[in-house]
Amino acid sequence: MATGLLLFVCLLSIGHVRTDEVCPSSAFACKTTDDCIGLAKRCDGSPECPDFSDEDCTAPGCLSPGVFSCDGRCHSLAVVCDGMSHCVDGSDEEDCLTKECPLPNYLKCETAGICVRPEWQCDGWNYCDDGSDEENCTVCPLPNYFKCESGSKCVPPWEQCNGWDNCLDRSDEENCTGTNKECYNADYFKCESSGACVPPEWQCDGLYDCDDGSDEDNCTSKECYNADYFKRFR
Repeated sequence: MATGLLLFVCLLSIGHVRTDEVCPSSAFACKTTDDCIGLAKRCDGSPECPDFSDEDCTAPGCLSPGVFSCDGRCHSLAVVCDGMSHCVDGSDEEDCLTKECPLPNYLKCETAGICVRPEWQCDGWNYCDDGSDEENCTVCPLPNYFKCESGSKCVPPWEQCNGWDNCLDRSDEENCTGTNKECYNADYFKCESSGACVPPEWQCDGLYDCDDGSDEDNCTSKECYNADYFKRFR
């Protein structure tokens, strides 16, 4: 018992210890931190884990759930049946008409068998030649996405109340004032009159990005977003 306790204390002193035993089946558990990342992010060439363990992708060690191997390399399952061959032998694009998409919430095009990511479904663009990724869009495929009031397009949360009409009917820019909708990014500034969300680097930059100019108010009491910027008093 004492030995186990001592080992635990030592582990705490050298790094993170995972407090949860496993990540969801749709996620990869970073090796030395408490982070879980989507399987589509594993072995995609861009590290998401603080310890870079999601990009520790040298065959044959990558032969585990959530990873596809070919040519002595590891690939995210997101590249399997995506319509582009990532393997010299083309094995990642074989039998796509008959097999299921390897990752959850991916949509299989009805005619070509291409697997479409959930964020690409119902976004107003046809990724399937037959347009099946833009059909049956009564509900958005991902949570927090906004369904335009007219048409079938779904808008991601970071495009809501951003001052741009991403829905043809402008419904993504309605009801943005007050507390109806908070900015998706917590460090964004919410314009007082329109409710549009302005990125922090646009605040106090001398340009009016809010219709009412509220992003340029009270700048003498605000710190610059970039710590190495010089604050000019005017």
